[in-house]
Amino acid sequence: MFIERLLPLARGSLATVMEDAPLSQAAGLLATRSDLVVVCSRPGRLTGVITRTDIVRHVAEHATAG
Repeated sequence: MFIERLLPLARGSLATVMEDAPLSQAAGLLATRSDLVVVCSRPGRLTGVITRTDIVRHVAEHATAG
């Protein structure tokens, strides 16, 4: 099997956000749709990837004792 045969399926399930989107948007996609979110610039170029682990780490680092 070749990658090109899987691309249509992969593109259909790809979760993306713009690089200026709020973190909560990426977190929502991770909670409901995907294990990772692709971050894109305005021209649609890949600028990064966010995973569930990234979100958890960010929350843990910025949590305040209550």
